[in-house]
Amino acid sequence: MVESCFGLISGGFLGFLLGTYLNTWWNTTFGVSALVGSLVCGLLYSLITVFALRHIAQRKYIFSQPSETASKYDNPPNHKTWLDNVITLFPLLVIMGGWWWVLPPVPPSGLPPIVKPLIFLGIFYPYQYFAIFIHELGHYLFSWVNGSELYRFAIGRLILIQTDQGFKLRRCRRQLAGGFAEPIPTSLHRLDRQLFLMIMGGPAASLLLFCFGALPVLFPNLTNSSPIVWYLTFISGISLHMAIFNTIPIKIGYFSTDGRRMLDLAKRNIPGQRFLADYQFNAYLRQGIRPKDIDPDLKNRLLALPENSMDHISGLIMAYYMTLDQGNIQQAGNYLDQALKINAYYPELFRASLLLEGAYYEAHIRQHPDVAQQWLDQIQEKVLIDPSTRLRAEAAIHLAAGDKTSAQTKAEESLAILQKPQFLPGFTVFEQDRLQVLLHDLATP
Repeated sequence: MVESCFGLISGGFLGFLLGTYLNTWWNTTFGVSALVGSLVCGLLYSLITVFALRHIAQRKYIFSQPSETASKYDNPPNHKTWLDNVITLFPLLVIMGGWWWVLPPVPPSGLPPIVKPLIFLGIFYPYQYFAIFIHELGHYLFSWVNGSELYRFAIGRLILIQTDQGFKLRRCRRQLAGGFAEPIPTSLHRLDRQLFLMIMGGPAASLLLFCFGALPVLFPNLTNSSPIVWYLTFISGISLHMAIFNTIPIKIGYFSTDGRRMLDLAKRNIPGQRFLADYQFNAYLRQGIRPKDIDPDLKNRLLALPENSMDHISGLIMAYYMTLDQGNIQQAGNYLDQALKINAYYPELFRASLLLEGAYYEAHIRQHPDVAQQWLDQIQEKVLIDPSTRLRAEAAIHLAAGDKTSAQTKAEESLAILQKPQFLPGFTVFEQDRLQVLLHDLATP
């Protein structure tokens, strides 16, 4: 009721002002002015009422899921998002303000003042995503030059994924950062140099995009005569901000900036060596080397810095794969338990792989199908779930629950999927062995 009254009052006030403005300054008839004013009033009233009803519906039907956040962005627990916004917006305002000062005044357009902000926003939002795309494309192209292959590529909530059927475009439940590119190296030769160049590619591409967008400054007649050209030139400052901000060595949300990654690699410190080991692990899998045959020193570097972070959880998962594939079941469980304990610090987009392993281990190794099902039920984001891994976990749960028929069906479906060429053949061998163990246990009375 309060929201509806507020919508009616504010909509009526705005509609009255707009109608008066049109009648006084644009010499429109009273009827047209009243019509436009009433339409604006009705639109604003409807929008506020709809949002109010949506809020009421959420309070009524969604309160049973307290762990579900209303934010469309994925952030770590207890994360101060407002601080990230301040850290991001302050340099943006400084850069855009300086760029405004450098550019000539906005040329007159003859359009109503109310239309100009709409034109600006119509250019701003598409350019923002285009700038992110160019930044991430820079990461990929600099890695591609060194022989890396694209595994995943995300912009906003859209993600391009390499599957056994080629690339698939999917939509995430929530947005993780502005975007990211995840190439997999095919060679370990001077991998630290490859990664440094890959990371540098993002800011370099953003800087090049800014230089291209700033070209009209060299032709004053363009910026002095066309408001559209002026807006495009001004908005190109966003790319300059992306180039500068991403080279500052800090951490935002789950991720470290490009500058921090490059600094860690250059200093060869523990975070840098861990980052290098992460890519080495995936490069080995891409080459067809299974986890148990990977250099054991890699595990020490992956686990050298215990902390509540995405990088440490990734290291624990890789250590789990290596030790489980070596037959060290107990130690693998220890690594998995550590990762599951802090799984909230792993991005929701990647968390499913960890929860699936938790479900598999609890069911097949510890014979706790109820606990395994609880891990399975916690999965929220499913776009990156590997079908063979999901079927392996489900087969283990059915086997632990005594349903051998369903377990065998799931295991055989998973093996059938793995007969097709996979992007990480080393991991495929690991999966096939786990499934063969499941089928062996099925045949055991």
